[in-house]
Amino acid sequence: MANNYQQHSFMIDSLTPAEAYWLSKKFDEIDKRNDDPSGEYICLGSTEFEDGHFVYDPPLEDGKEPVVEQIKEHPKSLWLYAEEGCDLDSLVDFLQSFLKENRPDSYLGFEWANTCSKMRLDEFSGGSVFITADKADWISTYDFLETKRKEFEAAK
Repeated sequence: MANNYQQHSFMIDSLTPAEAYWLSKKFDEIDKRNDDPSGEYICLGSTEFEDGHFVYDPPLEDGKEPVVEQIKEHPKSLWLYAEEGCDLDSLVDFLQSFLKENRPDSYLGFEWANTCSKMRLDEFSGGSVFITADKADWISTYDFLETKRKEFEAAK
């Protein structure tokens, strides 16, 4: 028996306090939604805040949202990764929401690899996606090779 994996690993750097808090809040919402067995499970892979933690001054009151000025320390970057797999469409939708809300004039992108624990034909591939607040452009290794094959055959 063979195991298939979909792997990625990338960072979102230079987070502002508002961005870090927005991400933290969205992850909490996704976790809560995923705890509901009647809802659709969202798998973004794994996430870890790096380079700091949240410190509020004055401390947060129960149930109250902080104002940006209250966030005295915050994580500076977010590592997103998957060792076995995730829902790439949901991850891209999440990142696009982040851009729309926090960095409308910026972009994010990442690559992924599809691998297999055994050497099986056609079980290895990958791709990349370039994401803006308005759209996401995808390319897979399969699409690239298929396009090149068709171009080659048409040139004969």
